[in-house]
Amino acid sequence: MFFTECARIAEQHPDLASVFEQLDSQLRAMGNAEVIRSGDLASFLNVDPNQMRSVLDMFDQEGVLRRVEMIECAYCQMAALRSEYQEALDEDDEYRCTSCDRPLTDRTIQIITAYRRGEKWRGGSNKSDGSVDAGLRDASASSASIVT
Repeated sequence: MFFTECARIAEQHPDLASVFEQLDSQLRAMGNAEVIRSGDLASFLNVDPNQMRSVLDMFDQEGVLRRVEMIECAYCQMAALRSEYQEALDEDDEYRCTSCDRPLTDRTIQIITAYRRGEKWRGGSNKSDGSVDAGLRDASASSASIVT
């Protein structure tokens, strides 16, 4: 497996071994991970959403991924860190979507839990500028069209 933590955890949880295998393969193919939505990933890999959340949480505990609270634009589904959204509202009394440029308010966002690269992510370090991308969105898309 690409992530040694994945192989170790899979041994500890043999009932989830196939989920770990699929996730490890997908993360390797992605190469970079700024926004991973557990439901979208579960759908894309045809895995039970509860199992995917559990596996991603285990990756969070190991430091491969990092669980974060984000906001999502109701119009275009662009994700941004919730802390940045709140900071912009506190400072400027406004936050505009970086994708569709619509003003976002508590009524036009959805709060989501997502996962980003953690300290032990193989092949790169986390961005500290807070910029993110759309991440895995379309469950019907091929792996080549996953934005990472």
